[in-house]
Amino acid sequence: MSKTIETIKELCKEKGISLHRLEMDLGFSNASLSRGRDLTESRLIKVAEYFGVSLDYLTGRGSRFFANKETAQIAQTIFDDAELRLLFDTAKDARPEDIAMARAVLLGYKRKAHND
Repeated sequence: MSKTIETIKELCKEKGISLHRLEMDLGFSNASLSRGRDLTESRLIKVAEYFGVSLDYLTGRGSRFFANKETAQIAQTIFDDAELRLLFDTAKDARPEDIAMARAVLLGYKRKAHND
């Protein structure tokens, strides 16, 4: 369980909150997390949901943000392909109307490719 506690502490630090604040936010008794008390599956699920991470990540058995295989595969594909990564990185800072325009262009190319 110590790896789980260390991961929870790291997530608290990233979020800028104390372990005590997390316990209060989730309605856990004081120091229950830091002492490793009552770390039931339902409590760990609450912690994982609070931080938006997978239960597997929280317990040291898997990926941080991906709750299902399909999402993990898509993320890995983007990570492995420099051009896709560039598109993804560019889209993060784009305005919604720019994304809509780029989407329309890409769908047009896709339709054209299917018709050729």
